[in-house]
Amino acid sequence: MLLEAIAAAMPQYPIDAAFEAGMPSDLAPLFDDWRSGMSWRTSALN
Repeated sequence: MLLEAIAAAMPQYPIDAAFEAGMPSDLAPLFDDWRSGMSWRTSALN
């Protein structure tokens, strides 16, 4: 997914609260789904 590529290739651009605040509201549900999947994968690795 695009957000995974951004997170991996451009760590200088954090995907944080400021990123989320600047996101168009139409994309917020997609971001929430992505973030939920990332936290699941991160916890699975630990």
